Amino acid sequence: MASPRVPLLVALAYALACPASAVAVPSHAPWHARLVKSQPATHDTLTTSPASIKLWFSEPVEIAVSRIRLVGPSGAPIALGNASHIANEGSAMMATVGRPLRPGTYWVRWTSAAQDGHALKGEFSFVIAPGK
Repeated sequence: MASPRVPLLVALAYALACPASAVAVPSHAPWHARLVKSQPATHDTLTTSPASIKLWFSEPVEIAVSRIRLVGPSGAPIALGNASHIANEGSAMMATVGRPLRPGTYWVRWTSAAQDGHALKGEFSFVIAPGK
């Protein structure tokens, strides 16, 4: 029967033989584009409907492959305008909201690509509070 130390010795030998394998890789590579800000912001509670959804990234995004979707409280999609760059901001995009939103929780789901070709996607929610 093998000693309990054998797997540890094998792992150590492998790590020494393959130095690159011993380097920890962060779960989010800092050299890829990422969402840095949104309007509405993640988990915002608004008292009025936003006129648009705006997203800012850490580097320019390819608008031709970008999409912003909005899902309403019932789970149904809400029509938005096509994603476009915010004027003079290649690292930001927006989509207009076609009609006033009713109170409830909404999910923003977005996809894009950085100029280096890496795919980007994410989602966040915000709330429209009932009027008083």
